[in-house]
Amino acid sequence: MKLPIAQHLTPDLLSRLRHLGQLGKRLGAHVYLVGGPVRDLLLGRDLLDIDLAIEGDAMSYARHLAETEGGEVTKYPEFGGATVTLSDCKRVDITATRCETYVRPGALPQVAPADILHDLARRDFSINAMALSLHPDSFSEVIDPYDGQLHLQQKRLQALHERSFLDDPTRILRAARFCARLQLTAEQNTTSWIQEALQSGALSTVSAQRLLVELRYMLAETTSAAAVRLLHAWGALEHLGLGHVDDDEVAGRLLQLERVHDAEIALELKTDPIARFCASLGLLLSPERLATWLQQWPLTAAELDGAREASRLAHCPPASLFSTSTESSTLYQELHRLPDAALLAGWVTAEDAGRSNLERFSTQLAATVSDINGQDLLALGYRPGPLFRAALWAALAAKLDEKADRDRQLQVALATMRTGPPPG
Repeated sequence: MKLPIAQHLTPDLLSRLRHLGQLGKRLGAHVYLVGGPVRDLLLGRDLLDIDLAIEGDAMSYARHLAETEGGEVTKYPEFGGATVTLSDCKRVDITATRCETYVRPGALPQVAPADILHDLARRDFSINAMALSLHPDSFSEVIDPYDGQLHLQQKRLQALHERSFLDDPTRILRAARFCARLQLTAEQNTTSWIQEALQSGALSTVSAQRLLVELRYMLAETTSAAAVRLLHAWGALEHLGLGHVDDDEVAGRLLQLERVHDAEIALELKTDPIARFCASLGLLLSPERLATWLQQWPLTAAELDGAREASRLAHCPPASLFSTSTESSTLYQELHRLPDAALLAGWVTAEDAGRSNLERFSTQLAATVSDINGQDLLALGYRPGPLFRAALWAALAAKLDEKADRDRQLQVALATMRTGPPPG
């Protein structure tokens, strides 16, 4: 069948897809849009990514695309693929159609060239195992060997075969993420295969690095609570180091995860996947449990800081957050060095006064800077020294607490400086 994609795309994007197919024909290759983008088109969603599978020389195609569009190529020769970043910053991920075999559970696959049907057979779920032809002679024809369109309509998640989660156990996390994001229900065989894989210890066959990629994606989404709920129901949380708590505690933490997006809105913070990920970890794990968990998971330095501060503010908030009479300068001192993840987690777990204080800081105080600086003090003959920082902080505190103007801030700073050596 042909998919009426024109109604789902801007004219520019439709023209680009036609151009991608025409380029393939000139090079003797058949180009397909594959996976998530096809699923999203069928759902009427915006096409954010362009994932292409090429029956032909994918590397040559990527090189010619970059040359004709003025883009840059990043190659992944082990998978016969590349990413082309176009001049408008749009990314096009390109792979050669291939088949995969797994020499043991959890291992990275061995790949070999194959046609589009074999390429779709290697994928995780029927809803992601569809392709859209971009070849000019068959433009917008859908290849759907596993009834992905039907399963989308039925709100059903179906794995392609019984060894799917043994071959690649990271699919367990993806199953939870897709069910949550698209409001799908895993069908009975898929659920059974997930639980059989978990019982066999499948997640232990995969590196923490690979699992972490999927955890980042899952916990950064606004539907992360529903995904974690599913993992708990399947018995997967303990395998990820996020279990070992009773059902009531899990239920409470899931309710907190559901409020992370509310916190973003209340605190007027921009959407940041890393902040969401770290805030979610901080909500799920106390500082003590997080310290143990981090020994096994290779987070980046920024993620380590975000998760630790999020856990601390969520589970051990300072007393100043609980008071409605806390001065602005006190709030600033407590919070201004904290990453956004901590503010999100702190807001989620706080009561009314704490949320009000966090909102006041984030929306009114965080961007405040003093109207004087060290140059003003140098100009008056003061030498740099330990009192400089104290004087500048006193000026900022006056602005925060008293809304002091520049003259008043300078007056406060000089009063602090006079407690030290005289100028000169």
